[in-house]
Amino acid sequence: MKLVQRVDAPILRDGSDDVVFVYSGEEGHRVAVAHFDHKPRESDPVVIDVLELPSSPFDPPHVTVQKHVVVIEQMTGGTMATESTFRFRLNPDQDCMGLIGLDAERYDRMGGNDGYRISWNLLTGKFISQRTWPQGSTKKPAPEHVSKRAPGAVCMALIDQPDDVIDAALEAEPRGR
Repeated sequence: MKLVQRVDAPILRDGSDDVVFVYSGEEGHRVAVAHFDHKPRESDPVVIDVLELPSSPFDPPHVTVQKHVVVIEQMTGGTMATESTFRFRLNPDQDCMGLIGLDAERYDRMGGNDGYRISWNLLTGKFISQRTWPQGSTKKPAPEHVSKRAPGAVCMALIDQPDDVIDAALEAEPRGR
C-alpha cells in the first residue's frame, strides 16, 4: 500500500500531535490514527485504531480533523455510487476511535434510478433515512423517516460499511413507502 495522505492534528486532547495516515492499494484503503508517544522514540507512532475501506475507482478517502474529530469522506461504487462521511472521536472507555456519526447517500450517477440517504448520530441514536429521486425529477421530496437506535460509538475497526447500513435501512422500510 502507498501513503496518499497524512494529516497532523491534535486528536487525543493531551496537547501533543497526533496523525492520521491514509494508505491506498489494489486491495483497498486503510486509514490509521496514531499518536506520537515520546517513549521509546518520538518518531515511532503508536497506532490507536485502523479503518479498512473497500477499493474504489474514485479518489482515495479524504481526511480532515475538526475539533478533535476525524472526518473521513469517501465515494465508492460505479454507476450506482455511495458518498460517505464518517466522524470518529477518541472513545477512552474502549481505547479506540469511536464512530460518532455517519452520513451516506447512494445515487445513480447516470440519473435513471432512485437513491437513498441516511444520517446516523451514534451519540444520540437518531437515525434519519430518506428515499431520493434522480436529479431533475419533478416528484416532491420523499418524507424523512426518523427512528431511534441504541446510542453508543462503535470502534473504527468494527464498523459496518455504509452500503450495508443503507441496505439494512431499505429492508426495514415499511412496504408501500
